[in-house]
Parts: sequence; C-alpha cells; structure tokens
Amino acid sequence: MNTEPAVDGPDYLDTFADRLAGEGADIEAAQFRRLARQWRDDQAAAQRAADEATFINHQLNNARRALQPADTH
Repeated sequence: MNTEPAVDGPDYLDTFADRLAGEGADIEAAQFRRLARQWRDDQAAAQRAADEATFINHQLNNARRALQPADTH
C-alpha cells in the first residue's frame, strides 16, 4: 500500500525541478520552476475572480430584495 501523499500541480513541478537541479540540469529546473509560478499565479487569479463573482452575486441578491414590493397583508 502506498502511504506517500500525492504531489500534483505546481508542487509536482517544483519537486521535479528539485530533482533536475540535483542532476545538474539547472536550465531545465528553472523552466519548471517558472511553470510552477505561472500555475500558482493562474490559480490565484481564478480564486480572485471567483471571490469577486461571489461578492457581486451577493450585491445583486441584496439589490433584488431591496427592490421587491413590500408585503401589505
């Protein structure tokens, strides 16, 4: 049974870059580190966009509630 945690995404690229650097492939390692940074930047941008969409959705829901006619029963 494999008990090692799975490494994927930009963490995998960094781990692979470490291995390449250990073998003396510094140029290739730097390229994988650059790709890992780009991936993390993309993840952060996607999270910011999702957060903004959630905020805007809440604002829209609040505006809809404010514009509903008052119940006069």
